[in-house]
Amino acid sequence: MSVIGRLWRRAPAWRVSLVSAIALTGLAAMFPPSLPALHWPWSSPWGSASRAGPDQASFHPVPDPAPSDLGESHFMPPGIARTGFIAEAGRKVPLPDGSWQELGVAVAPGALQRAIFTRVVGNHLTGLFQVAATGALGGVASPVGVPPECSDPSRLAGAIIPAQPGQSPLAHECWQVVPLDMHALAAGSTDAMLSPALSLLGKLNVAVPAKMLAVSFFRSTDSAWQATTLLVPDSGNTITALRDWAGRYLALLHKSFDGTATQADLTRSATHDPS
Repeated sequence: MSVIGRLWRRAPAWRVSLVSAIALTGLAAMFPPSLPALHWPWSSPWGSASRAGPDQASFHPVPDPAPSDLGESHFMPPGIARTGFIAEAGRKVPLPDGSWQELGVAVAPGALQRAIFTRVVGNHLTGLFQVAATGALGGVASPVGVPPECSDPSRLAGAIIPAQPGQSPLAHECWQVVPLDMHALAAGSTDAMLSPALSLLGKLNVAVPAKMLAVSFFRSTDSAWQATTLLVPDSGNTITALRDWAGRYLALLHKSFDGTATQADLTRSATHDPS
């Protein structure tokens, strides 16, 4: 008798193991198991979801809600009067003439900073100044095309500085003047800084002119941008004075953006707006 025959007769456990192995091998051949998907450390954990078969569970992640353009904001009653330069996003920004009081500040995702200041004489608003800027390494991209601050279809005056040869498509510089209906803005402005500021001024019994002119200035480079807006009462001939003044103030903003402006650059010609 062979060795296998003797084992079959004398080793019941061996017989059970052999029969089980043959049976399980047959089952595996008839019903092959599915293997789990493999993901390398650098691959997206959801990469296979779009390729899922009918017997695979698909995961459809819900995107995170878009962050607010404003981010964390804070509004406060007017405080200490400010003149000259203010600090914003790591740069010095020149204020127009007069005493300005900070009304609101905000920091949005991507190191975007915004601030709004008011100039009040008696109980009358004579100026509202808003600046939004990114730091040099803020990670907020500059616009490729001409920004809205340069090309509003309702503008009454403005100028776009011509691009220089070899200039980056992200570099822009301009100013423009647009008319504003302050009653309409107070009722339904989409500007997340302007609406709370006007509401706070109303609570403080500050008279806001029904018609104002907004002169906006914009400057951008490859890695940063700054938008500055001054609102002044529209007295009927203000547009002519704003047109004459805007170019001088733009030159001052240009130097301050580059970090070369000094106290000596705060001349009356550059900072005295028509209010």
